[in-house]
This record gives sequence, structure tokens and C-alpha cells, in this order.
Amino acid sequence: RLRVMNAIGIAPSLTRRSIADRAGAATYMIGDILKLNPNAEGIAIVEVTSPDREEIDRAMNVLGEKARVVRWDDEKQRNKFIEEVQELAQVA
Repeated sequence: RLRVMNAIGIAPSLTRRSIADRAGAATYMIGDILKLNPNAEGIAIVEVTSPDREEIDRAMNVLGEKARVVRWDDEKQRNKFIEEVQELAQVA
């Protein structure tokens, strides 16, 4: 199975517009690939250091439309994702 991963950083230095643009661009990219291969899995790996909760929630919702979102700054999500990748690597 094809897994398309896109890493996105959301930092305090970004404007609300920049956060929205990053989330939107990643969503379109993953969406275009899913159109070509509907069995693919989109994964957005996001590291959030911005305090703008409202804009972060919007970005997560946009990304979640086309991809599974992994919050890299969330230790539990990060560790679960790393375990999944390690299991996949052993099967391959």
C-alpha cells in the first residue's frame, strides 16, 4: 500500500495565513495523489509550536479531510506512529 507522508511545521513565527496555506497545500498534494491511487493512505506529520489554538484547529481539520494527522509534538501520537512504521518495515 502506498503511504504518502508530508511533514508540516507550524511555528509561532507563521501568520494565520501562512498556517492555512501550509495546511491547504499539503491537503491538495495528498488529495491529488489519492485521486490517482484511491487505495493510498495520506499521512500528515505535523509539529506544532504555535500558540494560536484556533488556527491550529482549523489546519488540523483541513489536513484531516485527506490525511491521517500525526501530531509530532504529541509524544503518544509520535511513539505510536514510530511503532507502526517499524512494524511495516519488518513486514517489507
